[in-house]
Amino acid sequence: MIEKDRVGYWASRVMASFQKACKENQDSLGISDDQALVLSVLDQEGPLEHSQVEGKLSQFWRLDVVQWETAVGEMMVRGLVDFHDGKLALTELGRSINQQELEGIDLMRHDLCAGLSADEYFLTVSLLKKLARGAEEYLELKDSTSPLDALKAS
Repeated sequence: MIEKDRVGYWASRVMASFQKACKENQDSLGISDDQALVLSVLDQEGPLEHSQVEGKLSQFWRLDVVQWETAVGEMMVRGLVDFHDGKLALTELGRSINQQELEGIDLMRHDLCAGLSADEYFLTVSLLKKLARGAEEYLELKDSTSPLDALKAS
């Protein structure tokens, strides 16, 4: 039985809704979630070497090297990304697709947060940041100690 008074339950529902809305937006633009991440990094950071893009995406990336190469290759074929002087960079089309993705996310976030005041939104984000930091610290501690010691420390 699912306990509906748990943070994880509600966080999962929010993430599922947000991911579904993101996927619909990305599908309309003809890009995958992984391609959207690459476009975003290249848009924010400018031309980057292959390894730099991988480094920036390491906290999000779920693909192996072959899938990574395939995703970037598909974006190159579609004219979203170009490779010059050893660096990946967005093309004008890639920049346009990324901008449309960002605009879609902004609209989605606005719609998904309808009914929250600005104060409630910022409080929610603040609490989620604390929960994320606590979870990350727990996992780091767990990785450095035995399972029983990690549970006792938390």
